[in-house]
Amino acid sequence: MRTPERADAPALVTGAVSQPPDTTTTKKRTSGVANEDQPMAFQDQTRLLQSFADSIDALRDGPRAVAPSIDRAGSRHSQGGRSSGQRGVSQWVDLDALSPEDARHLIHAIASRDEPLPPQLAEWAALCARVANPDHADPETTRLVWERIAQNTEPSGNVSDSWPQLDPTALHGPVGSFVRSAGPHTEADSAAILVSTLVPIGVAIGPTPYVLAGNDRHGTNLFVAVIGQTSKGGKGTSYAVARSGLERLDDAFTRSRILGGFGSGEAVVDAVRDPIGDDDQGASDKRLLVFEPEFGRMLKVAGQEGSVLSMVVRDAWDGRRLETRSRGRTAVATGAHIGVVAHSTVEELRARMTDVEVYGGLAGRFLYVAARRSQLLSAGGNVPEEVFTALAETVRGPMDAARRTGRFCRTPGAEERWEEIYHELAADDPGALLGAATARDAPQCLRLSLLYALLDGASAIDLEHVEAAYALWRYCRASAAYVFGDSLGDEVADKLYEAIVAAGPIGMTGTEQRDLFGRHVGGKRLEVARAHLEDRGLIFSFPHESGGRPILVSVATKATEATKAP
Repeated sequence: MRTPERADAPALVTGAVSQPPDTTTTKKRTSGVANEDQPMAFQDQTRLLQSFADSIDALRDGPRAVAPSIDRAGSRHSQGGRSSGQRGVSQWVDLDALSPEDARHLIHAIASRDEPLPPQLAEWAALCARVANPDHADPETTRLVWERIAQNTEPSGNVSDSWPQLDPTALHGPVGSFVRSAGPHTEADSAAILVSTLVPIGVAIGPTPYVLAGNDRHGTNLFVAVIGQTSKGGKGTSYAVARSGLERLDDAFTRSRILGGFGSGEAVVDAVRDPIGDDDQGASDKRLLVFEPEFGRMLKVAGQEGSVLSMVVRDAWDGRRLETRSRGRTAVATGAHIGVVAHSTVEELRARMTDVEVYGGLAGRFLYVAARRSQLLSAGGNVPEEVFTALAETVRGPMDAARRTGRFCRTPGAEERWEEIYHELAADDPGALLGAATARDAPQCLRLSLLYALLDGASAIDLEHVEAAYALWRYCRASAAYVFGDSLGDEVADKLYEAIVAAGPIGMTGTEQRDLFGRHVGGKRLEVARAHLEDRGLIFSFPHESGGRPILVSVATKATEATKAP
């Protein structure tokens, strides 16, 4: 391996480091470290690392500089190449000359660094680990490399391992006061109580108030999926609290206009159908709240061949005409105002939301709210009656008034803020399943801001309503990231990605990838899945020179993206 001969040799890496287990003398080679007959002292290792880091810094915003890859035409190229006038890594480092001995020394030095690893250096460590051959290298050293990179690696923008935090701005108005008052007396999650109260109220208001965006009407009908970490996540408790409040607010709606589960698309349309002939007067009330305690069951039904549930749910959110045909009978519903409160666990949703057709039709219509127990109360928690009474007294008047309104607009202050938020939302494009789940961010915020304004008894959407809606949306977006992460909604690609991530910086060879599926997935299908992951920036692949035919190796980007130095 060659190092640059520079007059301005960089200083040694600072910080406490551990001495390598040995200083094995490298055999004389055609290429390698300067003074290659001498032991590779630890100072030389750290200087080499620093030189490499300096050369990377010179690339500024250059691409990953050390991972060779194969382009679509199949030709090999280095990702470190730059246009003339800029220094490429190849000027400082000859990766082809990297020997297993040098690689083992270098990965140990990388594992010993106290400083955060530059992203490209972390990726180079992955190549070093591959060259070092973990089957023959010191297992402890290889483990240290992986742990060191993991400690200094930030997940890709799609993944969130931390629990979402609800901005108190979302607890605006009478429903926000209700959540605050109920909180000390229940184990339910505040965010889950909030959406489980807002969504039914939005349905109970009906279709009269709306905002216009792109000539589309957006009313107060919302779909929400409350996602618990486990079956003990408090999802049911949050809905029980919200339903108790709704019973005091509008008992007739609660008793007659809540459908217990989807079952089928036909059942939903039938509940809000138009008259069919003289013998069927249809539904007298076009409002409908669907409470689905098992969201996974709904997704399973929607994914079945011939099911119209996905289409019905999509059209219901959009406010379009609903239509189903069964046993020679056509049911049509116009003017329906449907909302959904669904429950699921993280595991169930990840398992079910994998079919591209399903998530393409459903994911973006739902708000996702992560929920967990807020506290442990031995008696289970009982919200005082006066809290429910206060909700009913403060919301009943604004809700009745809302039914007599029409189109809503924003105040000048709200319009100015919305302009900023809209551009922020437009710039947020995570792709993959998370992108599909958050694709309707702006319309969701519009509907929430309208609902906040109505419950305040306002005649227009003001600044505080826009801010409250955006605060709640940010929680929903963070929840979706927590649930879906980098999932693509492609069963083969998702399984392949999970395995490549688990392989760490060593990566997976093409043969290992085929073996993962027991060779039941064809080569072309596997190639498409791998290309999908590469296009999303989730993995990178390169040919590893092993003395014979190059071996394709794929490494997860998240295993090599180091956090920036503080």
